Formats: sequence, C-alpha cells, structure tokens
Amino acid sequence: MAKKTEKISTFEELQQRIPELLDKHGDNQELLRAAMANPVLALKEVGIELSPEVERELKLRARFGKKDYKKMRKLEHQIFEEAGTLFDLQSEEETLEVCKTALKERELDAKDLEEAIKNNLYPVLFEEEKGKAPFSNLAKDHKLLQLLDDYYELERTRPRLADRDMYERVKQQKDLPFSLSDISFEMQGDSQE
Repeated sequence: MAKKTEKISTFEELQQRIPELLDKHGDNQELLRAAMANPVLALKEVGIELSPEVERELKLRARFGKKDYKKMRKLEHQIFEEAGTLFDLQSEEETLEVCKTALKERELDAKDLEEAIKNNLYPVLFEEEKGKAPFSNLAKDHKLLQLLDDYYELERTRPRLADRDMYERVKQQKDLPFSLSDISFEMQGDSQE
C-alpha cells in the first residue's frame, strides 16, 4: 500500500507541522538519526513532500544556522540582482552562462572566466579538498564575481547534507566513515544579528 503524501508549500507550514511529526515519529531512533544527516530525506520518508522553495530553505537552514543562513540569502539576492536573472548557483554550466552574459559588456575574457569556473568552482562545491575562491584572480573589478566569491567562500564552510546512500548508512549505522558517538552539535542562539 502506497504511503499517503502530504505537500508542504511554505516554510511556516513546515514549522507548524514539526511538533506533530515529532509526536508521531519521535520514537523511531533510526529515522531521527538519519534526519540529522538529511532532514529533507527524512521528511520524504514519512510522506512529506516539500515544494522546491521549502526544500531549499530547509537545506540552507540545516547547513548554515540562523546567522549564516541570512548571509547566504542576502548574497543570493545580491548575485541575482547583479546578474539580472535567477540561476542555480550549484551548477557550473548555469553559473558560467550567467557570468558570460552578465559580463560580456565588461570585456572580461570568456576563456579566463571558463578557466576560473572549470579549475576552481567544481572543487569548491563538490570535492572535499577545498580550492581557492573561484574568481579571486578576476573579481577585483567585477561586482558579480566578487559576490560569487563571497557566496562560494561561505558555501564551503559547512558540509553538505548527506546523499541518499549516506542517509541510509547513518540510519542503519552501517559502514560509516565516522563514529556517531564522535558527533557534536553547536546550538544556534536566537540573538539578533
């Protein structure tokens, strides 16, 4: 029998549902453990479908906490405003295309831009060994590139949420590259920034 799916369209709606979800699933230690690795996958597992906007917000809040979440959102807004369009900041291809278009009139050499993204953006986003800020050599006179450098610099300060495979391994406590007893949490205060 298929599990009933409930769609959540706003972050406020998700916040209102959390106490009920904890009451219902709070005794499931496997699920709670896995939710620490990726709350989005845990919610999907219990039949909660998040809108793309809510999923993105939850991921950012889970990774960055209140203070850096606000910084990330502010940087995203500034980047999209400077670029004149919305795009996926996690996509090399989209970032390259937006930068080429936005910077065309500024006579930035497209080859230099492609080289910066190819050599530096991918390692910043997807590899454990952190590279330098992707546009550090090009950004001096270009506001968009400066903003992107600031965004990716902050992006790499926190680990990504677990992928499906790691989520399942954490849930089952199998073949983990770390000990769950070694994990500690830092509580984010509600202080005003």
